[in-house]
Order: sequence, then C-alpha cells, then structure tokens
Amino acid sequence: MMLRGGAVAWMAKNKVASNLLMLFLLVGGIFMMLNTKQEVFPDSEKDIINITFEYTGASPSEIEEGMVLPTEDAVSSLHFVNKITSVAGEGSGSVSIELIKGMDRQQALQDVKSEVDKISTYPDEAETPDVELEIRRREVLTVSVYGDVNEEALRFYADRIKNGLLATEGITQLEYVAVKDREIAVWIPEETLRKYSLTLRDVSDALRGNSMDYPSGTLETESGDIKLRMYDKRRIGSEFGSIPVVSSAGGGTVLLGDIAEISDGFEEQDILERFNGAPSISIDVYRVGKQTPASVSERVHETIDKITASFPESVKVVIWDDRSEQLQNRIDLLMKNAAFGLSLVVLILAVFLETRVALWVALGIPISVFGSFYFLNLAGASINMITTFAFIMTLGIAVDDAIVVGENIHTHYKSGKTRYRAAVDGTKEMLSAVTFSVLTTVATFAPLLFVEGSMGLLMNTLPVVVISVLLVSLMESFFILPAHMNSGRERDAKPKFSLGIRDGIRNALDRFVNGPFDRFLRMTMEYKYATVAVFIAITIIFAGIVGSGNLKFRFMAPLEGDRVRATAVMPTGTAAAVTERVVKRLEETAFKVDAEMMRETGSDTGFIEYVNSGIRRDGSAVVNVMLYEYEIRNFRTGLFEEKWREAVGSISSAESLSFDSQLRNFGANISVRLDHDNEEVLREASGIIKHKLAEYGGVYDIEDSFASKQQEIHYRLNGYGRSLGLTNETIASQVSPAFLGIKSLIYQRGQDEVTVRVKYPYSGRKYLGDVYAVNIKTPSGSEVPLSSVAEVYFTEDLTEINRTNRRRVVNVIATAGVFSNPQEIMRDLAENTMPEVQSLFPGLEWKFEGQEESRRESMDSLKYNMTFAVLIVYALLAVPLASYVQPLIIMFSIPLGLVGAAAGHMLLGLTLSLMSIFGMVAVSGVVVNNSLVLVDFINRFGRDKGYVNDEIIMEGAKRRFRPIIMTSLTTFFGLAPMILETSIHVQFLIPMAVSIAFGVLFTTIVALLFVPSAYSIMEDCKRLIDKKQ
Repeated sequence: MMLRGGAVAWMAKNKVASNLLMLFLLVGGIFMMLNTKQEVFPDSEKDIINITFEYTGASPSEIEEGMVLPTEDAVSSLHFVNKITSVAGEGSGSVSIELIKGMDRQQALQDVKSEVDKISTYPDEAETPDVELEIRRREVLTVSVYGDVNEEALRFYADRIKNGLLATEGITQLEYVAVKDREIAVWIPEETLRKYSLTLRDVSDALRGNSMDYPSGTLETESGDIKLRMYDKRRIGSEFGSIPVVSSAGGGTVLLGDIAEISDGFEEQDILERFNGAPSISIDVYRVGKQTPASVSERVHETIDKITASFPESVKVVIWDDRSEQLQNRIDLLMKNAAFGLSLVVLILAVFLETRVALWVALGIPISVFGSFYFLNLAGASINMITTFAFIMTLGIAVDDAIVVGENIHTHYKSGKTRYRAAVDGTKEMLSAVTFSVLTTVATFAPLLFVEGSMGLLMNTLPVVVISVLLVSLMESFFILPAHMNSGRERDAKPKFSLGIRDGIRNALDRFVNGPFDRFLRMTMEYKYATVAVFIAITIIFAGIVGSGNLKFRFMAPLEGDRVRATAVMPTGTAAAVTERVVKRLEETAFKVDAEMMRETGSDTGFIEYVNSGIRRDGSAVVNVMLYEYEIRNFRTGLFEEKWREAVGSISSAESLSFDSQLRNFGANISVRLDHDNEEVLREASGIIKHKLAEYGGVYDIEDSFASKQQEIHYRLNGYGRSLGLTNETIASQVSPAFLGIKSLIYQRGQDEVTVRVKYPYSGRKYLGDVYAVNIKTPSGSEVPLSSVAEVYFTEDLTEINRTNRRRVVNVIATAGVFSNPQEIMRDLAENTMPEVQSLFPGLEWKFEGQEESRRESMDSLKYNMTFAVLIVYALLAVPLASYVQPLIIMFSIPLGLVGAAAGHMLLGLTLSLMSIFGMVAVSGVVVNNSLVLVDFINRFGRDKGYVNDEIIMEGAKRRFRPIIMTSLTTFFGLAPMILETSIHVQFLIPMAVSIAFGVLFTTIVALLFVPSAYSIMEDCKRLIDKKQ
C-alpha cells in the first residue's frame, strides 16, 4: 500500500523498489545500447524518387524533349513533390523527385509509377523508364584488387571477390567503382559485307536466330509432364564463329568466323584505374538498413582473407578508407573526452557536497545515460558522432536536478530531521521547481527535432538524446535518489573520515559568499536600475557585433577525413591519352606535396598511404590520396589539400578542377543557381558571376554546371535521296549501325551481363570520310554513299542539360577557404553583382543553393520552432510561479546566455557556425533553470516571512549561490575537455560545446546579480501600483 505523501514518499521508504528501478534502467539500458546501430553520422538523406531513361545514341536535346519534358509535366502536379531536378545527357537522362518531408514513400512511388506509365509519347527506340526510390546506403570501405596482370585476369580475381562478398551474410550492397562492361564484339569490315551482299543488321539477325533458348510448350505423358525447349545457346565468343551467315556461290555456307573477327572481352570505353601505380579494380562496399560499419567491415575482412588465400603473389588486395575504423577512432576520442568530463563533474560534486551526497548524485549520471537508450531505441536513433557528443553534453546538465534535490535533502537533514523525513520533505519541496526547470530545457531542445534541411536531418538525433537523458534524470531524482539519501546511519554515527580539502574549499566558499559576494551584491542592489541597464547594454552591444558580421559565420566547420580527392572534369570526347596525362600530373604533384610536408615536419617517412587514380566512365580524371591517420601525420587533411591545389595550378585541358577532403559534404559553400529559357543568357550570366568570384581572395574551385559543347555531324535527306525513295528514317536506320553497332544479344553469364554487338572495326569509323562513305541501300536494292543522298554538315550541341523545377538552370559553385567569409561574399553578390546581372538579362532568376540553401531552410524552420518554444517556456515558468511578470525576469537570461555563447566564440577565436546556433538554442533552456530555482526560492522564503524586500532577495541569492555555482560548473567542466580537444575529427562539434558551456557560465552571473536586481525592481513596481490604488 502506498504511503500517505504519494509516490515520492513510497519510493523513499521502499528501497527495494527504487533499487530495482535503478537496475532496470542500468542493466536494461546497457543491453539496449549494445544492440543499437552504430554509424559515423546519422542518416540525413531526403526521400527521393529517381526516374531514369536509356535512349542509345540520342543527344541531350533529344533526351530533354522526348523524355524529360513529358515526365516533368506528368509528375509536377503530384501533391507530395517538393522539388524536381532533371539531367539530360548523351543517351541517358533522369528526373529526380524530392518528396515533402513526412510523406509515405511507398505510396508516392506507386503514384509516380502510375503517372509515368500513362505517358505515351516516349520515343519507340527508348528503353522503358526505371522508377525507383533512392536507396539509403552509406559507403563503408573500398576493396582494391591490383597487380601487374592483364585486364581479363584482373577482372577474374575482382569478380571472385565481388561474388564472394555478395554471398556473405550481412553484406548486401556493393558495386565496382569503374569497370568496363563485358562485351562480345563482332567486327566486320564494310568491304566484306559488300562482298557477300550483307548488312550489319543481316549479321545481327543471324546471331539472334542461331543463339536461342526458347520454351516450346509441354508434352503431357502418362508418367508426367515434360517441358519442350529449343536450346542452342552460345555463351562464349568462340562459340559464335560457327553460326552460318550466308550461302556461298559454290553452294557452301559462310560462317560468321569466316568473315568476322570475334572478341570476347570488354566494351570500347576509356576507363582506367590504378592503385599505387599498378592496374586495379576497386569495389565500394555499402551498408543499408540496420547494418553497422563495424559488422560490414568485419565480414568483408573475414571473406577477403578466405578468398585471397589462393591468389597468386602477383595479385594483391587492399581494404582501405574503412569507415568503421574512422567511426571507432572518433567514438574513442569522444569517449575519452566523456571520461575526462565525467571525472571533472564528479570532482566538482565531491568538492561541493558531502561525500555520500556526491556519490548518490553522481550515480544519477550512468543511470540517466543508460536509461535513455529505452527512448533512443523507440525513436530509431543510432550511436554516432552526434549522439555521442549529445551524451557528453548531458554529463553536467543531467546532474543539475539531482544536485538541487540532493543538496536540499541534505539541508533538511542538517536541520535535524531523520534521513527519511529529510528525503521526502527535501524532494517534495523542490518537486515543482525541478520538474518545470527540466520541462523548460526539454521545450528549448524540442525545436531541434523539427529543423529542416540537410543539417536538420543530421542533427535531429541530438535533442532525442538530451530529452531522453533529462527525462530519465528527472525520474531518478524523484524516485531513486531519495531512497539512496534515506540509506545509512542516522547522525549519531560518527563519520569514518573527513575530507580536509573539501572542508577547506567549502569554508572558503562560505567566506566568499558572506564577504566579497555579499558586498558586491549589495552594491548592485543599491544601483539595481543601473545593474539591469548594464546587462541590457551588453546584450545590445553583442547583438550589434554579431549582426554586423564582425563575428564571422560559416555553415559548418570542416568535417575532414583522411582522404583527399582531386577531380578534373574533361570536355566530352577528350582523347584518353590527354586525360591520362592529367591523371599523371595530379599523381606527381601529390607526391611532391608529400615530400614537401616531410621536409617541413622533419619526418623520415611519407604521409601518403595509398593512391587510387584513373579515368571514370564519364571521362573525368580522378585521383584519391589516402593519408595516414591524423594521429600519425599530425596535420590537417585540408592543409594537404591546399598545398596540392597550389602545386597543380590550373589545367588548361580540363573544364573544371576541384579538390575535396571532407568526410561529409553538405554542398558548395558558395552556389548560385541561374534560371532562364535562353541557353546563351545562362552562359553569359554564369561567366560574369565566375569572373566576379575570382576577384574575391581565398575563393577557389570556381566552376559552373554548363557542360561543354561537343561537335556533331548532322545529316538530312536531300532531293536526290527523296527521288530514290529514301526517307530520313531509312537513312538513320543504316547510318546508326555503322557507328553505334547493333546490340544483337544480351544474356547473363554468371554475375555479369554480356552484350553481343555487331559493328565495323575501329579503323572503319575513325575518319570523316568514313561518314561520307557509308553505303545506303535504296528501295531498288542498289547502294549509294551517304554523301550523295544526304546533306552532311557540322554543328554543336550541349553534352548535358540541367533542369530544376521544369526550367533549364546553370549552377555556379565555388569554395571559400578557411580565411574567407562566404556569408560576406554572398551578401556582396546579392546586393551588388546579381542586380547588375539581372539588369543585363531580363527574365533571369537566381537563388543561392548548396550550403546557403541548407542554412536558410534550417534557420527559417528554427526561427518558427523557437518562437513557439519560447511561448511554451513562458507558460512553463508562469504556472509554477503563479505570475505573469516573474517569467519575463527569468527569460531575460536567454539573450544573456546567447551573449555568453558569442563571447566564448570571440575569446577562443572561433567562427560562428550552424552548430553554434544549435548550441545557442540548446543553452536557452539550460540557462533559465538556475534563475527559476532562485526566483522560486525567493518566493517561498518571502511567503514564510510574510513579505519580500531587498534583504530577503539577497539572502535568497546567497543561499542559492552554491547550488547555482555547482550546476554551472558541472555543465562547463563536463564540456571543457571537448572544447580543448585539438583533434580535427571533432572540430565541427566544438562550436556547439562552446555555446552551451560559455552561455551557462555567463548566465551564472546573470542569475546571481541580474535576477535579484530585476526582482527588486519588480517589487518596486508592485508597491508603486499598490500605492496608487
């Protein structure tokens, strides 16, 4: 039966119940934690549906007109569409639909498929569009197979690894980085075809007709059914040579092998890859769903060890860029900071509180942290860098309510009450104030749950952790801590030891409170109006500093990994030899930079562990430099990137050159999107903006999304051709096979899809004369060269067309270095450059995208959510205080907390970032707690006395001095190791830690000096109103 006095009294008396609750939270929480998914960062992708097209031989303009435009028209009216992004390229294209947040993904997919199926205007030659949800996957590691062996052998060993990994339980997603597709090529010269009166299509038909696997029904016998099948399937190149093609003049049969060269190998595609200088093939391995980097990595290593045991010495396999190692290194680093922070928190508790009180209060930290995993699992959160940092952040905050409750229980006990009575009375006395102080903190963290944009998706697990820890901490303070405080002997028992240092500090603190603090407090109370005015002035001054841009803002501090990537985008059609020279130049300069870094650091060994380079399918030159981990090299990855960029300089043959060392990319920090229907307007406008960006110091990697124009040869039927009965279609159907070849068969061979293609030898489609000389068969059966029946001329066309929300667009992007202020640059562009550009080109529209778009989305939603949160905080303060005015006094600590956060950034020389803003939002709830408890204490003290005057207000401030200092110091020192961390791996989190730590530290002064003065002014106003009435 529950004791009179409610649940608090019953739990304080029933120690078995409180200990079982403690064990439930601890043991169950640890079990939950061990079964929680781990990752470097939480999933932060938006829901996207991709519609992809294949239309072999079509130009980007044809893809746009025939496939992209009708698709955009069909899906644009769907209610869940947030943004449509389209790309039309050579022979392929795509339309990507970004869904509004919170929509049913599967239902949206079905609706899109339904709309696409209704489109009847797609070209007949085009493949059926694929419609699918973008898979949420994260790269875990890369496996590279390399060695001085031929292409076929290298592919053989790479296939063995790929197939072995796919057969391994727990590995479901992987893909080759850049490989050629398998192809059986049948090369027949034009002269040979003419000799036997054949065309490529005739040969292709013969191939199809003589390599078949065709079901032919069922024979129903008395003993059972027997399937009938025509089977003459040819699977390797040598088997196709025996296919009969045509009868010879002597009555014999001409076989394919007699007239054609047959090669069983790979497609004609300029793809190249090297690993540490040797030919290589790389495989990217991903995780999906609940798979963790550690589990995927472990299975990959086990499988690779088994498979490679039989590999020759000439073939080597390396696993590199392993995200599981990066995750573990970063988690270990954060845990180290957590351990230091926890030690400091416990030390502060031990200094300020009695030993047993400090012990029971400190026990609340692991109870709250582990107990929070019940909520985290319900929310589907993972263990990652963000959630681990959130736990560090709560180390000091989580004990605030336990400090207040535990210290109040101890005060009641020292007044002469029994342990049980002190536990019950001390807890119940603080029940309202502590509950509402926790709820105000929850209310200010809650807006982070609903922040839009990529950063919002990344960070919304942080408030889940904090809110979960706070709620469990509140439960622990009311239902576990009182029972622990009720344990032990009563006061007649002598303590076994005394901590002299602690007693000395406490006595010194008492002397400070009753001496210097008392005198200073009285002075501020004497000049209370001036005191309040000073705090208001400080707030205005700092608002001006931040608003004027003197405190710089960046979207995000660098999230550096250990890999630096250089990408040179080459013009379409660039010869492979030219691109390979670019790759070689990038490699050589990387090693020069490595040698320079060795000289500068005095190192005997280089810092480059691996170099992976090559030519990708899109023709770009890519070089990946994998550096040894930071703890070995001891310099920023970004420094290597900067030196490499400087060493390479410009590459005249490349359309653009960019470098990247980010572990997580949130888009370019300067990105301008231009919209206009006229291609030349977009080209000229983008050129002006690129020229302007080049004038800013520290801005590099300036490029636009305008694909180069590629020279094309167009042909169309002339009068003579019409007179022969030809049409544009009949000509195109004969020219196309000559240069594209004819895809005769596609079949599966093991894990590979193999294409059989009939085509002219490369020597027959190499020169301009080969185009003019293509033989066109007329309806009468005669043959004429293309040049006689068609007008042949040169023109240019874009190699890629980009569209956003149904309009052609061009994106101008650039990177502002660490010493540049992208916000100032974009402000100057918006105020000066863009109006001039718009005046030159009427109808041109523009907007900032990339990081600025994410920042805008996040800030807009944060402003709205924060406004609502402030109203909730006001209500949560007004209810326990039963006052409309007192909450305003307490809430003024919020802007002053922001002042402390800004001052912390200035003191440490940090740039404001979105993480800083999130920290300021978080600190808004934390800073009101001390002020709330102080105002509540003054109210209760005044009620006991029957009146409130300055003496009572000052006495309240003096009595609450120690718990206020304790809660502030535990929060500050819990985060101090994080703030002082020098590793690059956690630099992006430090601004948030600074905002909270310095915000709380500054509002300690606010609670102890501003609140008493403001409270006294409020009492003056009340007396003045009463006097008038």
